[in-house]
Amino acid sequence: MPGVEETRAEIRFALSQLSAQNRHHEFEHLARALARMTISVNIIPATGPVAAGGDQGRDFETYRSELPEQVQLLGRELGIRDEDGVGFCCTLQQDNVSSKFAEDVATMASKGTQLSFVVAYCEANVPTAARHRLQERVSAEYDIHVEVFDGTAISELLAQRHTFWIAEQYLHLSARVMPANPDRPEWYEADLDRWRSDDEPLISMGQFVDLAGCLRYATSHREAVEDLPFWIAKMEPLLDGTPLLIKRKAQYELVVARLRGLGDMRPVDPLAADFIESALETDEAPVLRDAAVLLMYCIGARARGVTAHSDERLMTWNRQLTDLVQVLLGHDPTPSRRCALLDVLATLKLQPDLDAIRESGATYALGPSVPRWSTADWNAAVSSGAVRLVDVLAVDRTGALDALAELVTYLDQAPLFPVSTIAEELRLRATQLVDDSRYDAIVMAIDGRSAKVEGGHATAERARDRAITFLNAGRLLESLRDIHRARSGWFSGENSRGMLLSAFTREHGSRRHISTRWRSSHTCT
Repeated sequence: MPGVEETRAEIRFALSQLSAQNRHHEFEHLARALARMTISVNIIPATGPVAAGGDQGRDFETYRSELPEQVQLLGRELGIRDEDGVGFCCTLQQDNVSSKFAEDVATMASKGTQLSFVVAYCEANVPTAARHRLQERVSAEYDIHVEVFDGTAISELLAQRHTFWIAEQYLHLSARVMPANPDRPEWYEADLDRWRSDDEPLISMGQFVDLAGCLRYATSHREAVEDLPFWIAKMEPLLDGTPLLIKRKAQYELVVARLRGLGDMRPVDPLAADFIESALETDEAPVLRDAAVLLMYCIGARARGVTAHSDERLMTWNRQLTDLVQVLLGHDPTPSRRCALLDVLATLKLQPDLDAIRESGATYALGPSVPRWSTADWNAAVSSGAVRLVDVLAVDRTGALDALAELVTYLDQAPLFPVSTIAEELRLRATQLVDDSRYDAIVMAIDGRSAKVEGGHATAERARDRAITFLNAGRLLESLRDIHRARSGWFSGENSRGMLLSAFTREHGSRRHISTRWRSSHTCT
């Protein structure tokens, strides 16, 4: 596998061959694809023969779009906004390139839509001084900022993993030329290549599921975040002209990807609002569950200052969803449906009460940055004490436990109802809920069902993780109780002792420290 510099050199050589063979159209296609990946998504090619001036000096340009966040990362770094008009020009001309671009800008400025920026691509290298003179001249004469990407700059952009496919497609590179492969699974790389070459319209649930898996991976893994704009652009067409079920799922995935992957929910605030508002008109428990989770994302985004939704609106949604679920529970649902609705109700009641927090004089504010972790990573971080849950005023913590206490009484009548999500929630919130007298009975009932479905090993690990959570919080008696459950409930003999000691030693770095607690636990039993 070649290094970065070797990859850049191979691409730079291939670009020079475009000029030598006068392959202007291929260079224009390459530049347009690169601009879409790095500058702005909303780009269309200009029409009309170049020689006749039919393109008004623009090889391609942006078009007005009501969709937010069309400008890509590099475009934002250049200062381009979604509402700015951007013209693009490209040339394989070798001499007087700055003069050629100055003429193109003059033509663009005199015709067509108003432009704020011009991005120019060329194969020939442009000296820094010449580029600066061009920028000063264009700014003074037309109040337009021009940015030039020459052969060297283009090579650097194309040598990145998420844009390298452009070089492969238009430069016909040798197979040995490939940027260093990050630590990503083979299935993801294969799916990424397949989706990049697939221009068929998305219409089916099967296509959505395939695409959503890739989007979720890129959202939660740092090594794939560079692909997020591509996956988001692939998912967005599902928002229009598809069945409501697919549209809702696409809305959900896009909101989560924007928030967790790119750190900003504001571009998809309307999608979150539409999802939650439409959920208020349904009686489907899975949709209501997704709405409750999406609302929690909105509340977290509010705490980080990355959503325009107000406290009042978020709490109104919480109350409306809660009222709807309680109405549906009054319709004497089947045991399985009742469990699903009670699960949603508990989720809503455990959410932060923004009104009560404000009235108490406290401030619910979190740091703007969010680690790009998978759900498993977050769970592990909480268990190890690397991340501390913020204990804030909840909507109705007692009511949430009321709902869960009722839910577990129906589990025998709902043998297929999944409880793994509830089990994880009880583990993550263990220190917040444990002082309620019903918590322990609820945990035991959920663990019993988990053991039947997932097996004793998984349930014992969850009990062990609760023990670590309690230990980190200084709740030693509760920690010992869950150690005992893990040991006596689903493990036996020296294997259990070794597993638990190993886990605790890994978390706390001292076998003596943990062995003391183990002996105390053993004495208590």
